[in-house]
Amino acid sequence: SASSSERLWEIDVLRGIAILMMITYHVVFDLNYFGFTATDLNSPAVLVFLYPVGTLFLLLVGISLTLSYSRVKHTLTKNQLRMKYLRRGCSIFCLGLLITLATWIYPHEGFIIFGILHCIGLSIILAYPFLQSRLSSLLLGILCISIGIILRMTVTVDFPWLLWAGFVPTSFYTLDYFPLLPWFGVVLIGVFLG
Repeated sequence: SASSSERLWEIDVLRGIAILMMITYHVVFDLNYFGFTATDLNSPAVLVFLYPVGTLFLLLVGISLTLSYSRVKHTLTKNQLRMKYLRRGCSIFCLGLLITLATWIYPHEGFIIFGILHCIGLSIILAYPFLQSRLSSLLLGILCISIGIILRMTVTVDFPWLLWAGFVPTSFYTLDYFPLLPWFGVVLIGVFLG
């Protein structure tokens, strides 16, 4: 783990802002869920607040990957590096699976199928090859975001098997949804910025 002298306060401040924004959203969500308020969580005002929260978290994933990689690339072999990010991605993805199980048990309606932890876990694994090629990460990031936006606006399907990619069935409802298209693109742009 990095010592305090190796930490970048700017990244920690951005993480703190992202966490405060996420807490704010979840307080509004919980007040709404338990009937204390009647906020439309799909209103433009709420979505304009919610999307920057996810964007900031995922940008920070990409930036942090780049910083982590630059600190250890000379001390670990290529195989050790690959395994480091594979383990990290798998462990975060498994936490996402636990969230899926917990939300399937309660509240069940709208349980989380591919939320932000699923997206972060897979993105860590998929972003590894781009940690040395910043321009490629930028270009592929822009492409992923563009395809994701087009999918969201124009394509609906009758099956749930490609939810992880961004193909949304007609009657799909979930409490948290961050498909790889467009959100992996945000991680790749974070890699570029890192």
